[in-house]
Amino acid sequence: IAFESKVAGFEEIGDAFEPNSIDVAMSCLSLHWTNDLVSALKSINQVLRPDGVFLAAMFGNDTLFELRTALAAAEQEREGGLSPHISPMIQPADCCSLLSQAGFSLTTVDTLNIEVEFSDAFKCMQHLSLMVSQKIMKCLVTLTFPRVNQTD
Repeated sequence: IAFESKVAGFEEIGDAFEPNSIDVAMSCLSLHWTNDLVSALKSINQVLRPDGVFLAAMFGNDTLFELRTALAAAEQEREGGLSPHISPMIQPADCCSLLSQAGFSLTTVDTLNIEVEFSDAFKCMQHLSLMVSQKIMKCLVTLTFPRVNQTD
């Protein structure tokens, strides 16, 4: 099957694609970085064809829970207060609501918990540092399949 693929930033979706022109839109761990999630989801929904598919993976509310808790306790003890150091994490229950607000129907949200153990916090932070040292892509990957005329 031949198909066309294209990559666009969330802020460029409206300019990069015509409404109802995309069959499949995919986002892997990049929606977490957008400042306006509802607007990004609305833009994605507008460019999808009717019955188009949107697949996304994003960080959830318990991502790095143990590390965030330990760092918060240490900062509270040393500084006497807390400052935000990471982007807020979405609650899985809120995903369906956000998708509905953006105009999606027949939504399905699933969660997957993966636990990784490190011998100490410094090795964990080194690992995380290597993960985010790659260029963060705020983008959407799309696929468009050729239209086939169906005759009886």
